[in-house]
Amino acid sequence: MRETFHSTAEARPSRAGGASWRRVLQIWREDAGGIMVPFAVIALVLVAISGGVVDVAVAINERTRLQSALDAATLAVAVRSRKDEETDVDELGTRVFSETWSSRMGLTDAQTTFSKDEDGQILAEAQLDVPTKFLPLIGIDKLPAEVESVALKARTTAEIALVVDNTWSMSGPKIVALREAASRLVDIVFEGSERVSEDERPKIAVVPFSQYVNVGLGNRSASWLSVEDDSRRVGNEVCDWHQPTRCVRTERRTTTSYIDGVPQTGTRDVCVESVPNGPRQWRCNTPTSNRRWSGCVGSRDNPFDTRSDVGPGRLIPGLMNVTACPRPITPLTSDKDAVLSEIESLNVTTANSETYTQPGVLWGWYALTNEAPFDQGVVKGTQGIRKVMVFMTDGANTRGPSYPAHTRDARASTAHRRTANSLTVDTCANAKADGIEIFSVAFSVSDPETIEMIRNCASDPSRFMTADDPEGLLTTFETIADQITELHISQ
Repeated sequence: MRETFHSTAEARPSRAGGASWRRVLQIWREDAGGIMVPFAVIALVLVAISGGVVDVAVAINERTRLQSALDAATLAVAVRSRKDEETDVDELGTRVFSETWSSRMGLTDAQTTFSKDEDGQILAEAQLDVPTKFLPLIGIDKLPAEVESVALKARTTAEIALVVDNTWSMSGPKIVALREAASRLVDIVFEGSERVSEDERPKIAVVPFSQYVNVGLGNRSASWLSVEDDSRRVGNEVCDWHQPTRCVRTERRTTTSYIDGVPQTGTRDVCVESVPNGPRQWRCNTPTSNRRWSGCVGSRDNPFDTRSDVGPGRLIPGLMNVTACPRPITPLTSDKDAVLSEIESLNVTTANSETYTQPGVLWGWYALTNEAPFDQGVVKGTQGIRKVMVFMTDGANTRGPSYPAHTRDARASTAHRRTANSLTVDTCANAKADGIEIFSVAFSVSDPETIEMIRNCASDPSRFMTADDPEGLLTTFETIADQITELHISQ
């Protein structure tokens, strides 16, 4: 019978080994209290560190929300303070932040300061203490969240043509409102420009229009213009018998006529019966006629009337004896005072000034180019330069082209009015294709076809605007100026 033997070393521990294990257990029992104290401290620190990560994440999130709120408030203050340069920006900023953003985002304990530097930039700071939940275990009760914000104008330079209605319908409060609104736009666009180089300053052209535009007498000899010399013509003497008469019966009559679509109603005495008053007389007269150019121009034949190319064989016609000639165009200039002076001089001075919008748009486009007839603009596509047209009118076209003059009655003829509208939209489309950004403004316009024409001229729906009254026009021009200057937050 086979037996299996195990060594005693393998079967049980030796006496020496048993003594070792008993010693370990003894040490553990004796030193357990001393080991547990540092272990508890280490555990506490580990909990604080782990929880601290959560606290820091919460603080970072609060800082992000605080930054967003401060940025929004800073932009709002920048826009509002432009309307009133005497505004206390710190008081305004604190109020806007508190009313609009603090309560909405739960940042009620945030402390803010707002200021305005010499360049018109709005500077803002905000500070918020974020309570902690875990870090108090190591004595940190709160984490500070501090942010800054700066509202800057765009780094681009704008060339702007103000194409503005100067017709009879703009008489009275409307022309006053236009002067105020256009001046406000100029103030906003030029804000801080005195501290930049000449090349970085904005440039503005002023293009008043009625049924014609005025290119200025100084351009009489320009290569792109065809205009005859002023003259006085004397005809042959004409003689005939004349019977003097005397009115013996009159009637008072009420008559209504239209100027630029605006009804003019009045009363006058009309002679309905007259009798001879003395013997017949032999009278002689030498007819004379004066032909004078006052600066107004007409249209080239279509399609050249909607295009910007000017050259031999396609000269622009000067028109003689135009009484409804508005003020001359002011070419692009970075002289703010000159622009404001011209705007202040805008006025409706002729009682028979009618509306034809197409030449206004065309010459606004010309004013933004670097080629004849006006060449003060930079080359198309120059980096950092925006070319912007602000086109404003207050009513329907009442005249259309008869080539080269603009004498067709668009008020009485639907066909002539639609032709005038279509040519205006075509000119806008060509200008936009040439890189011109167009803002269009309908000022107190109710006619649907006219509103549609003005809307179609805009570069996009956001650049078409309406104003029903002088206050609305001021707000509209301020909005356009803000979009041109592109207020943004510094990154």
